Amino acid sequence: MYRREVDGKVYDFDHTGYVYKGSFVMFDKQTGSEWIHVTAECVMGPLRGKSLDFLPAQVITWQKWKALHPDTTVFSSRNRWKAKSRDRKAFSRTSSRKKLGLNVVVDYASKLYPYSKLEPQRVINDVFQKTPLAAVFVPQADCAVAWIRKVDDRTLTFEPASRDGQPLRLKDKETGSLWDPLRGKCVKGALRGKQLEPLVAIAIYVGRYRAFYPDGEVFGEKNDSASKPPSAKNAGGRPEANHRGPQGVVVDRFFADEVWAKVGERTCLKCHHAQGDASDSEFLLQDTLRGRDSLDKNRVAFAQMAAEKEDGKSRLLLKIIGELDHGGQDVLKADTTGYRILARFVRRTSGKPDDGPAIADYHAPPFFDGIEMMTPRRILRRVTLSLAARLPTKGERAAVERDGLKEMDAILDQVMREDAFYERLKEGFNDIFLTIGSGSDVLSYEYFKEKNWPQKYDLTDAGDEDAQKKARYKLFDDYRAAMLHEPQELIAYIVRNDRPFTELATADYIMVTPYSARAYGIYEALRERFKDPDDPFEYIPTKLPALKSNWGSKKMQESDTGFYPHAGLLSMFHYLKRYPTTETNRNRHRARMYYQQFLGVNIMKLASRVPDAVAAEAKYEIPTMQSADCVVCHKTMDPVAGLFQDFEASGHIGPRKDGWYKDMFGPGFEDEDMPDKERWRALQWLGERTAKDPRFAVAMVQHVYYILIGRKVLLPPEDIDDPMFASKRRAYRQQRKLIEEVAGRFASAKFNLKFVFKALVGSEYYRADGLAALAEQPRRRAELDDVGLVRLLTPEQLERKLTALFGQKWGRLVGRGNKFEILYGGIDSKSVTERMTDPSGAMGAIQRILSNDVACKNVALDFSREPSQRRLFPHIELDVVPGDDSAAEAKIRQAIVHLHQHLLGQKQATDHPEVERTYRLFVRIVNHAKSKEGLDKVGSYSCDRIDGKRLDDPHYTLRAWRGVVTYLLRQHDFLYE
Repeated sequence: MYRREVDGKVYDFDHTGYVYKGSFVMFDKQTGSEWIHVTAECVMGPLRGKSLDFLPAQVITWQKWKALHPDTTVFSSRNRWKAKSRDRKAFSRTSSRKKLGLNVVVDYASKLYPYSKLEPQRVINDVFQKTPLAAVFVPQADCAVAWIRKVDDRTLTFEPASRDGQPLRLKDKETGSLWDPLRGKCVKGALRGKQLEPLVAIAIYVGRYRAFYPDGEVFGEKNDSASKPPSAKNAGGRPEANHRGPQGVVVDRFFADEVWAKVGERTCLKCHHAQGDASDSEFLLQDTLRGRDSLDKNRVAFAQMAAEKEDGKSRLLLKIIGELDHGGQDVLKADTTGYRILARFVRRTSGKPDDGPAIADYHAPPFFDGIEMMTPRRILRRVTLSLAARLPTKGERAAVERDGLKEMDAILDQVMREDAFYERLKEGFNDIFLTIGSGSDVLSYEYFKEKNWPQKYDLTDAGDEDAQKKARYKLFDDYRAAMLHEPQELIAYIVRNDRPFTELATADYIMVTPYSARAYGIYEALRERFKDPDDPFEYIPTKLPALKSNWGSKKMQESDTGFYPHAGLLSMFHYLKRYPTTETNRNRHRARMYYQQFLGVNIMKLASRVPDAVAAEAKYEIPTMQSADCVVCHKTMDPVAGLFQDFEASGHIGPRKDGWYKDMFGPGFEDEDMPDKERWRALQWLGERTAKDPRFAVAMVQHVYYILIGRKVLLPPEDIDDPMFASKRRAYRQQRKLIEEVAGRFASAKFNLKFVFKALVGSEYYRADGLAALAEQPRRRAELDDVGLVRLLTPEQLERKLTALFGQKWGRLVGRGNKFEILYGGIDSKSVTERMTDPSGAMGAIQRILSNDVACKNVALDFSREPSQRRLFPHIELDVVPGDDSAAEAKIRQAIVHLHQHLLGQKQATDHPEVERTYRLFVRIVNHAKSKEGLDKVGSYSCDRIDGKRLDDPHYTLRAWRGVVTYLLRQHDFLYE
């Protein structure tokens, strides 16, 4: 059953009177084109290459169907669509069943589950195209169905749960819940009410499947994906087409991997889509990440353009080099790789011999095949240390040991209520928006005459003149810090209170403290709302009045409400000042950063090539509005720049005396002009459109991905001559698929950002540890280059980890007294805005200093405490000496196991090679000290003094344990996440 509409036109079909490979052939009455019934593809005539969309259908008894759908109407040639009062048999229950199979389609690939294998088992749990599925034979309905066997990111395993003669019910092994296999719905148990997602699954005769899907897999046979990869070439040596299943036409690998990947997606799609500059063109393409049959349709569009001729030459080739009227002008040169790919495509589609190089014979496995995943215990430790700056609690460890990752959502709910999470959240988003770098001088005297209120604040209670001076310095420092952190506090407020994260661009309020409220001149009005008027870092939301100059000038902010037109971060003085403008830049920098940070769009990448500015200026009066090379970026950027027109470089009101520039595209967003009446709230107008733009959700997921994984999302590869281009593109698309999938669910979750953290923590990207074994195939290694746990901890994260493990911070990586923050890869949000991710010599030196210093400060201190209060050595004393007896050695090894667990997160046996290596280090330090004559038998003066007294170390075990801790703090498992 299929929809009889193609490209918006409805067609009428009839039988040709003959069959092909056992399947009847149809024709459409409008064009006479012939169509194969099984695959719904047009194989001859004007519509050749088109395909019909399949509609969901089941081969099922009429009685069962009517019981499930009592309002069903039945087609009759004499009396169409009127319900029949009597039952009819839809098909014979015995004559065809043994010859049938269930054709399941996943991501355009096809796999058959013969009824002969499916009926005895009732349910087959399988993984096809990386999708866990359940194929089910339902005896009471004499039919088969297929479902994706995942619920809330949990993969289920089904088994029959009813006795013979009773209607089939399935039970999942994970929770014991019961499921109705026909509806895919849980009817009893912990998952009651949950619904499985159906797959495209069509009953087909096994013989016809083999005829029409020669490369399709058949469950249990040799071509099953578990035993045999698909072949790359046919017997004649020509590249073999990959059949995309009943929803698409035949698309060969050359088009997918060469034409589309290297030319269409990178070049043509930028303009030739429904919302692009070439939207009025007949040559329209679709983003293949968003549509199952998009690649097929794009191939047809390219083939049609390739077949059209102009003076005997393909219009596709003429257009691309600018020899015909083409809005994009000469996109490719005739001597480029991209042009040669298109020329080869034209030859192939016209039936001429393909003399180009063979397509690489590489069959990519499922993307995460061969990747070792972290255990639930390690993931728990990573989550709590990274997001909550603490080790897992005993209860959390027990829950994960008992139930695995299904407990992670509940644990994350708790983590995301803790203050440490919001410190990490604010830190992560400052890496993106960099508003800390706006400087302490955020406000201007013109609008905020109380800007320097600490100068006049009464501090007589602080003491004498010196004490007052110190108190005033601190007052200023706290005030500036409170002001500077308002953007981060806005983000924290939105997330903490489960508000939609679209308020990042739409919030009609600002966050203030008792200190910053004084600077804004609104403290008295807010005094009663503060719990502690003397707390510089208590933030509350409020609105500012419209700006009014204090200098008697006419600079005054228009406002229909009397309030400053807040638009979340977009209108905050910190953001506007962090990205200033000039008379020549005209807010374009602000517009560029808006697109990059709020929509994930790099405007500079919109153009397919770098324009020749000199040539454009010589040819056009206003190149940015007339030259196609310039317009492709400026048509997007300049309207948004115009929305910032009332804000000067410092971020405050300052409209140009002569009005906004006329030699720019007018204020607006995308193709929508901003109405003049909205100018006073232009950024609010922009924020409202930002919240509705699907790219916003994608950009925010990308930001959370960076916060969690520590690496920016991949960019599409650019060098099509790179031998690893296809692998890098696959890695990009696989990651992009996850980002867009989570973004869609994020929007459905009312933009609650906590959902994104949960979704990404549950993803394979977060759980991936590393390669289980070295990938031999170079392309495979390139695909997995960005996957795995290889994140060097930032200075802030390393300080928090030290505090969590030792109970006190080191204090030399972050904070006012830090010496090493920038050297260790940190940022100042001003001149240093990108964190270093690759270790340097300076980092190695800092790591040595850290390991020595932290061990020095903490080992003796830990031994000075009661055993029950110790973090490092709860089960051993300094008088346990190696070599005394086997019991002493066992105790030392157990203490080493505890240190490996506590410091590195490694749960190892006492005879593990790493434990053995650490034990040998301990023994050698003790023996070396014993061999030195006259060596003092008390602890180090600089390290081992407690309350001014050096600890006794008669057996030299104190120095040995200090050496062990120093060694462990140098390990990658400590320094890396």
